[in-house]
Amino acid sequence: MFGFDLNAAMGWSRNMFDRFVHLVFGLLLYPVFYRLFQVWLPQQQPFTIFLLVVQFVMATSLIYEWIEWLITIGLSPEQAESYNGQQGDIWDAHKDILLATVGAIFTGGLMLLQKNKKPTAVSFNNQ
Repeated sequence: MFGFDLNAAMGWSRNMFDRFVHLVFGLLLYPVFYRLFQVWLPQQQPFTIFLLVVQFVMATSLIYEWIEWLITIGLSPEQAESYNGQQGDIWDAHKDILLATVGAIFTGGLMLLQKNKKPTAVSFNNQ
């Protein structure tokens, strides 16, 4: 659209959109999962919920990769490669799960820092 090829600029030999989606999965769904765990486990500390949510993101990423794998079993090798998007990377599923985990840890870390940040008292007295 803009005449700019990010893959060529970064020297990548594969389309990284798949990896970007997995990273965004962790970044954007962390707050949703965090709120669900707050409702389900209201007595838990924020750090405990952080750990549970990161594990939940990892587990849902794994389940997605299993579903991808099960679908590709029924396809021909050419169709499987085309559908699955591994692009010759045997560690594709592992890297995808790692990126979702990194995204969740990043968002969770920011949320924990924001929650632990103490508001500063502002005085409006001109004395």
